[in-house]
Amino acid sequence: DEWEDADFPGKTVEMEQFVTYEDRWGDEIDSAYIDSEMEAGTYTVTVRAYGCETSYEIEVVEPDVKAISIDAADWKKNYCTNSYDGIDYDLKDVTVTFGDGTKNTLYDLVYANDEGAWTDEHDTYMEHLKRYLIDENGNTLNYHGNFRGISEGTYKFVLELFGCKASCDITVSASNIEAMTISKYPDDM
Repeated sequence: DEWEDADFPGKTVEMEQFVTYEDRWGDEIDSAYIDSEMEAGTYTVTVRAYGCETSYEIEVVEPDVKAISIDAADWKKNYCTNSYDGIDYDLKDVTVTFGDGTKNTLYDLVYANDEGAWTDEHDTYMEHLKRYLIDENGNTLNYHGNFRGISEGTYKFVLELFGCKASCDITVSASNIEAMTISKYPDDM
């Protein structure tokens, strides 16, 4: 990036600032931004300008989340095996409790308004929100947003945020539809 040099009006200087970190796949990344993929820890920021280089350290910390809870009273609880149906939960039903005792809905933490504008912390929370299923035998199953490949049974749908977990029970059943035929397309298609 080029910046106006305050000491020399009318002169621009090319400046580069980046932090190097390892992503979840083990690749080294040079980023001009503090990325939400960065784990908590100390990082070195390197600054280059005028042919010189200097660096300073920053500390990336996780939010002090102490608990999450869900109000799943209005959530759909019955699904069909091998369907593309997904658990449609509302972020307003997920409450995050912080170390100082304050509580916010996950929605309020990630959206600045009802039009969907993101807060600065959107990626911090949403990229760390894990969703998975636990079967009746205690096995953890990846939940990819649908029930393709999920067998009949009762499961716990788990939301996890910075190590804090909340869950609700759901049931997955076989469809009672045995066959389906399309005899004619509607006229208005």
